[in-house]
Amino acid sequence: MIDRIKHAVPVGLVSAALVSFTSRSTSSPPPGDGPAAVAAPSRTIAQGEQDAAPLARLVGTVWKATPLDEPSHDTPLSGARVTHLMTGQWTTTGRQGEFRLPDSEVRTALFGPGCIIFNDAGEELTDDGIGSSELNFRATNEPDRAQVSAFYWINRAYEFTRDVMGDQLEYLPTRVNADGPGNAFWDGFALVLPRSGDGSPNTAYSDIVVHEYGHAVDARLGGIRDWPYSEGFGDALAILVTEQPIVPRRFPGAMRDASTCVSWKEYENWNKDKRIEYRWEVGRVYSGFVWQLVQGLKSSGVPEPMLVAKRLVLGAAVKNPKDIPDAVYLSFVAADDDGDLGNGTPHFAQLAAAADSRDIPRPRRRDEK
Repeated sequence: MIDRIKHAVPVGLVSAALVSFTSRSTSSPPPGDGPAAVAAPSRTIAQGEQDAAPLARLVGTVWKATPLDEPSHDTPLSGARVTHLMTGQWTTTGRQGEFRLPDSEVRTALFGPGCIIFNDAGEELTDDGIGSSELNFRATNEPDRAQVSAFYWINRAYEFTRDVMGDQLEYLPTRVNADGPGNAFWDGFALVLPRSGDGSPNTAYSDIVVHEYGHAVDARLGGIRDWPYSEGFGDALAILVTEQPIVPRRFPGAMRDASTCVSWKEYENWNKDKRIEYRWEVGRVYSGFVWQLVQGLKSSGVPEPMLVAKRLVLGAAVKNPKDIPDAVYLSFVAADDDGDLGNGTPHFAQLAAAADSRDIPRPRRRDEK
């Protein structure tokens, strides 16, 4: 059953995670004491013991699209710490929510390498059960669903970007059901996802979570150098993870459709301050480039087009672009296989068409007129 207790996860693990994360951050930890201790786990379960233990899994109720749509029940939850209460052994759930621990009482919480959920509206969720049974966060109200949904989507983004991020965003503090409806943000230390109110839905869902995670990625990969690019990159990351072009869906007054053409020429002569003021609108140029790149890769029959787009977009991001045209240029660099952009690159045609669709400057082949 689901419990709501402040003793959701081991204090030693939380403290170590926050100390480790703070050492990579210039900001202060979020307010509040957050999850505290049960009994600190002594060790991970050994491989031999794990192989002999029964197979179980962790699932939960998640907003797969938005809080205004029907939630998805029994969704596998990866990346959660599960602790055997008698021995202190622990393990982390796999991609399908699977885990193995001795067949007696275990406890899980929305805590793991991907993130730590802090609930501003009350106490954090935990679930107790038997090691051979299914653990299920059957969230039936908005604050509970926000916790489970934020955990699910942050872990999706964490796994998606892990090839380039490594451990830089491990144990990411995430505040859900925060005050200030509608204004989700990355504060330099944590993701802050406000509750519903004033006509806005709860922000702990797919598009918004992954968009804000994009700012955290940009910040860790050398710092946010250009806010319009960072907004566009956040939208692009959400597009690649959710595989649809609108960010955020069903959010009044804020929906940005990357499939709608927006030209860089509209903004290239704006000064920096004006671009920052309208950064979400300017950012649509970059997210539109990424959406068009995906469509071009698909229509050209490129195998695994989403993986190719991921490699090109993250390959540019890791170079910490100074602005949107630089991010596009660096995508060509990420695709290049011989150090000579002038002779073309793998996927040159799709990159060029995507850049041209938004009037973004790009490298030219020597044989282009």
